[in-house]
Amino acid sequence: MTLEQAKSEAEVRAREREATRLYEVTAEIASSLDMDRTLDLIAAKAVELIGCDAAGILEYDPARDALTFVRDYNVDPDLRPIVVRPGEGISGRAFQEGFPVWVRDISAGPPLTYSDRATQDVVNKVAPRAALAMPIVIQDGTYGVLVVYFSFPHTFTPTEIQLVAALAHQASIAIEKGRSLAEIEEGRRVFERLYRLAIAMQSSWDRDDRLRAFIDGAHEVVGFDRVYVLLMTDDGSAFEMVASYGEG
Repeated sequence: MTLEQAKSEAEVRAREREATRLYEVTAEIASSLDMDRTLDLIAAKAVELIGCDAAGILEYDPARDALTFVRDYNVDPDLRPIVVRPGEGISGRAFQEGFPVWVRDISAGPPLTYSDRATQDVVNKVAPRAALAMPIVIQDGTYGVLVVYFSFPHTFTPTEIQLVAALAHQASIAIEKGRSLAEIEEGRRVFERLYRLAIAMQSSWDRDDRLRAFIDGAHEVVGFDRVYVLLMTDDGSAFEMVASYGEG
């Protein structure tokens, strides 16, 4: 066997090992039904597969127009409260641009700037040396980013970038699945409340009792602060309020 053949065979075996590891990780992630546990697992597996020091998932909050950590593995506690606006730093750029962003040595390049003063102070003190941020894209837009950190300069290889991309895709699946399960559960709870409302309305033949059961149920099921029931008068000339819930 020539040197080139041996090198080629070693590369094939290395790719096979990577594929097997990724398959095993994907299967483990897919077996979890709890979204938070799944995202914790993804962060932990990113550290395991890439060999980095820490990993975390930042979620975009439209109300704050910022990214914040929601799950992480081994991220410095001082970094967890950071607030990153779209376009800021590595994570903010990945979120805004919709593409992976990475830096080999943060300290060797232009300083990272943040609009939040506390975030800027923390990053200046404890920022990692190398980072890779990958967008997490779901059906209705970009959820956030998966970011991995090294405490020393590190050149990210195409294989590492592909692995992080695969994990970010698994995160998007977990988030979509978690939301779907939450919607199913909410639908089940609404159905149960409607069923209880129907039973309550049938428990009495008295009109006032039925009306009271209806408006109480409408408040509980739909969450309205005020409910009014108007019925037509006997002569059909007007509507009159016969029951209500709330003030005003």
